[in-house]
Amino acid sequence: MFFIAALFPIAAQSQITIQADEIEMVGFTAINSRDTTPDSTIVIGGAGQQIWDYSGLSNDEQSTLKFFEAAELPYANVFPDANVGAEIDTGIYIFFQQNSEHIVTFGTFGNFEYGPFNLTTTFKYTPPLTSIRFPMQFEDAFTETAVSTIQVPGTAIGITSDSVRAVTTNRRFVHVDAYGQLTTPLGTFDALRSKEIEVTTDTIYVLTNGFWFPAQGGPPDTLTLYSFWSKQSGLGFPVVQLTTKNNVVKDAGWLNSFVSGTKNPAQLLRLGLSPNPTSNFLNVELPEGLQGSLAVHDMNGKQVQAVAVVASQEQLDVQRLSTGSYVLVLKDKQGRLIGFERFEIVR
Repeated sequence: MFFIAALFPIAAQSQITIQADEIEMVGFTAINSRDTTPDSTIVIGGAGQQIWDYSGLSNDEQSTLKFFEAAELPYANVFPDANVGAEIDTGIYIFFQQNSEHIVTFGTFGNFEYGPFNLTTTFKYTPPLTSIRFPMQFEDAFTETAVSTIQVPGTAIGITSDSVRAVTTNRRFVHVDAYGQLTTPLGTFDALRSKEIEVTTDTIYVLTNGFWFPAQGGPPDTLTLYSFWSKQSGLGFPVVQLTTKNNVVKDAGWLNSFVSGTKNPAQLLRLGLSPNPTSNFLNVELPEGLQGSLAVHDMNGKQVQAVAVVASQEQLDVQRLSTGSYVLVLKDKQGRLIGFERFEIVR
């Protein structure tokens, strides 16, 4: 998984160590670029001390990530142990835990492509997937196994089974195998490189008549990822991440630009809801002239209702929804999160 950092060019070439107290994710906004067809100048290089020139990386695709305290984002209750969250402009939210020992990823909520289907669902790792262990330095190594799960109703993918569950087993072998000077289109950095061999096995299960049955599986798939880590001003994430297969670079993600912000980088709108709790209708007060959409999600992250915003006050009919807790999410016309509020339905 690709993470980003706020970094300034550093001229010296030396080994570095990344400590827990040198990283602060909350408040960071990054523009992440992707080179989908890296050219022959993007080479892996050997282990130990190296010089990497990736100035030829291209900007084929681009996305924006913003990091928040987890409680500031919708769906945080789905990942109760997370203390950091990130919003990607593609409508995905990622949840982490950052402490003195590590940064780990609990999972995501958002829109995923699974084969020919586009699904809005929750994606969880058990146990959480490690991003970095502290302190991080040359020759560190660890292994871990994490299982990720997506579950959706059978109707979401056009089959008659009650539910479908996709289970992926991720076996990871991580080794900080090189250090040196890294150059990208953004600048030059002192970096540590971690080599990750990831072996994934996918299995599909279906729920029919109260029983889960294995429906599909496949042979293990192996990828090797190279992540280039650096640090500056309390932030440290990979500046570049290369995806390889058979020692050929297939894909490259890289930090294009960034804003290092404050503890509260975004001023999310607080939505005025009444009555709350409600039983039939929910009134929503909105800023004048706002164009966008309102979506209701249950506490599993599933979208259960959506309307376009056409006035400064909207009324949602929630009579058909079950009793319980929900999250109302407000996005602008570009699809960016600008506010959310939790509410209850009681009867």
